[in-house]
Amino acid sequence: MSKLSDFLNVFSFDVEEWFHIRRTEDVLPLEMWDAQPQRLPVALDTALHLLAQTGNRATFFWIGWCAERHSQWVRRVAEAGHEIACHGYAHRALDRLSREEFRAALRRTRRLLQDLSGQPVIGYRAPSLSLGPATAWALDVLIEEGFRYDSSLLVTALRANTPEVRTEAGRRAQECALNQPIPLDKLRQITPWWWESPAGSLMELPISVRPWGRIHLPFGGGLFFRVAPYWAVRATIRQFNARGTPAVMYAHPWEFDPTSPLPPGPAIERFSHWFFRNIGRRKYVRLLNEFRFIPAGEMLSRMPDARPD
Repeated sequence: MSKLSDFLNVFSFDVEEWFHIRRTEDVLPLEMWDAQPQRLPVALDTALHLLAQTGNRATFFWIGWCAERHSQWVRRVAEAGHEIACHGYAHRALDRLSREEFRAALRRTRRLLQDLSGQPVIGYRAPSLSLGPATAWALDVLIEEGFRYDSSLLVTALRANTPEVRTEAGRRAQECALNQPIPLDKLRQITPWWWESPAGSLMELPISVRPWGRIHLPFGGGLFFRVAPYWAVRATIRQFNARGTPAVMYAHPWEFDPTSPLPPGPAIERFSHWFFRNIGRRKYVRLLNEFRFIPAGEMLSRMPDARPD
C-alpha cells in the first residue's frame, strides 16, 4: 500500500510489560514482578516485524527493569535501526518521585540503555504520561542531565492528569508551578515547543490530539487510538502534515500480543488494556502502512532550531 504522504511523523513504543499500569506499585510491588509471565519478547517481535514490513522506524522508550531482563532485545531493536530512549526504571509516575529519586532513576536507566544499545540516549517519556503543572520540574532535571527532548505531555481535558502530591515538599512544588503562568501556558501547547531553563533547553513533543475548543480529543495512542474512528485519525494527521507539523503517535508492545493477560488492579486499568485491542492492532497496521514514521530523536534534528523569546 502506498503512503498517503511523504511527510514524516513520529512513532514510538512505551516498552513495558502487560502488568505495568498507572500505579503499578500499589497492586504489584516491584519484588513481585519477576514472578509474572514475561510477554515482552513475543510482543516486541511482532512490533519489529510490522515496522520492517511497512518501512518505518520508531523510538522505543524502555523501562530500565525490562531492559535488564531483556538486554538482547534492546540490542535487537537498536540493530534494526530504531531509537532507544528512556521511560524511567520502575514505571513510577513523576508525582511519586522526588527530584533526587527521579535523577537517580534517569541515570541508572540511561547508563544501562547506552551500554546495551551503543546509542546516545537523548529522549525521555514519563510513565503514564504523568507530566503536568505539578511535575514540570522534571523538565529542568532532564536538561541538567543532558537530555534533548521529552515526549510526556498529553493535552486533553478528557484524561485527568492530576498528580498526587503527598508530601509537604510536593505541595510546595505544586503551588510554585501553579503560580508560574509561562510554564502553564507551555503545558497547554499541543504542537512541539521548547522548554528553557538556566541549564539549557529541551524540546517537548506532545502526544498528538485533535483540536476541539479547550478539550482537545486524544487519538495518539493506547485506548484513545483504539476507540477513535480511523477516518478521524487519518484526517487529523493529514491536517497536521498540511500545516508542517508532525503527528506524534505511540503504542505499547502488549497491544500487539493477542494472548497478553489482563493486568491486576482497578477495573478501569483492565478495561483500558482489553477494550478494542484486536481492532487496535488492525488500526496500527493500517496507520503504519499509510503514513511515514521516523524516531523522535531524528525528528528533533529536522525541527526548526527556534527558541521562545
